[in-house]
Amino acid sequence: MTRAIVLALAALGAAGWAGSALAEASLERGEYLVQGPMGCGNCHTPIGPQGFVMDQDLTGRVVEDSPAFRAVAPNITPCAAS
Repeated sequence: MTRAIVLALAALGAAGWAGSALAEASLERGEYLVQGPMGCGNCHTPIGPQGFVMDQDLTGRVVEDSPAFRAVAPNITPCAAS
């Protein structure tokens, strides 16, 4: 019985440790996906005369503005652009 309790507590402790490691991996994975294969910047990064304005990466822009509709790709950065 004591052995079962010790194993259960060890498993709970390992799960708590793994949870924080998993959160860090999720952040890294999210950044990889946003900057890589998902191509979020294609719509969410402003375009200037020379192409994408990378110092405003993911700060949003109007993608389409026509009589039929207006499509806006909003700011998806953690904080507002200045």
